[in-house]
Amino acid sequence: MHISYINNDRILYYGANKININDNQILEYTAYYYRNTNDNINIQSEETQFVGKVVCHRSYYEDGITGIYIDPLFVYSKTKNNWLKIINYTVPTSKYFYYPHLLMLPDKYYNFYPLYFLHKCISTDLCRFNNITDTFDLYLEEEL
Repeated sequence: MHISYINNDRILYYGANKININDNQILEYTAYYYRNTNDNINIQSEETQFVGKVVCHRSYYEDGITGIYIDPLFVYSKTKNNWLKIINYTVPTSKYFYYPHLLMLPDKYYNFYPLYFLHKCISTDLCRFNNITDTFDLYLEEEL
C-alpha cells in the first residue's frame, strides 16, 4: 500500500485498487466515533462507517505522504441501520482533536492516535446521500 502523485492526482494504491484521495474527494471509510463516558475522563471509541471529504494530506519529509485528513459528513448507525447526516462538525481550534479523522498508511508510525484504515476507503458519490434527513450530533455522546 502506498500513495503516489499521478498527473497531479494523489492516488492511494492497495492491491489492485486505485483510489483518488485528492482534497475535496468524497470517500466512504472506516473510523472511530468518539464518545465520552459518564465519568467525563475516559473516551470510548466505536468503529463504524463514515462518509467524508478529504481535507488535506499528511506528509513527512523523509517518507512523503503518509496519510490523509477527512472531515466526517455522514455516519452509519448500526442500531438504526441507516446513514445519519452529521450536523455540527466544527473545525478543530487546538492541536488535540478527534475530528477530522487522520487515516494513515499501516507501515507509518504517528504518536497522536491515527487510524490505520486506509485499506477500507472507497470512493463514493455524495448524491447517494442527498435524501438523508436523519441527523446526528457528534458531541452529544449518543449511541450509534
